[in-house]
Amino acid sequence: MLDRLSATRSADEVRRVLAVAVLELDDKGRARVSRRVGEETSRALRALLAASSTEQRSPVLAPSPAKIRERWEKLWADLTAAVQETGTENGRYLLQEHHWEEPYLDLSGLVQDLEPIAAEMRKLIPKAIALGLEPGLGAANVLAV
Repeated sequence: MLDRLSATRSADEVRRVLAVAVLELDDKGRARVSRRVGEETSRALRALLAASSTEQRSPVLAPSPAKIRERWEKLWADLTAAVQETGTENGRYLLQEHHWEEPYLDLSGLVQDLEPIAAEMRKLIPKAIALGLEPGLGAANVLAV
């Protein structure tokens, strides 16, 4: 069902449908959902529902291992894509002032794009290593500069 919904609706619409569905469930329905999503997700969901029912500020929830994996993989994909752009003929980081001149690598543009990726990766390194996500490319060494 989620795949079919995602194929025809935006990510915001899917999130809204899921949030409304959970909020509309009675206690028995929420208990059934909690049993099916796993303990960690269930605990986070209960905390969010408790906070919204009392109109308090939502508690700060730690990202799940799956969320950390998702973010880590996205960051590595972004980093890899940027680096690969340096080797393509019409790449984003290859500049040529005049058609008769040799193209050159725009290091400042590359660095500008890589810095936010590296900063976010640096924050995730301890969790990524603990979860075994470090892809063997020496992320800790690469980002230790």
